[in-house]
Amino acid sequence: MPSKHTIEVTQFVDANELSPEYVEKPYFVVPEPDSVEAFAVARKALMKTGKVAIGKISFSYSSRM
Repeated sequence: MPSKHTIEVTQFVDANELSPEYVEKPYFVVPEPDSVEAFAVARKALMKTGKVAIGKISFSYSSRM
């Protein structure tokens, strides 16, 4: 079953132009196991160009386990 966890990238900007409002509360994300290679390619391209991706993500917290 495909994951419903997605990040919608809305724009790419130079890393030094990133507004502090976007990094006040950072989150660490990792790809699904079948997306590791694509994630690595995108990360390498961003690092090579000095760009960062700005995106949207929505998630919820459930205390039920």
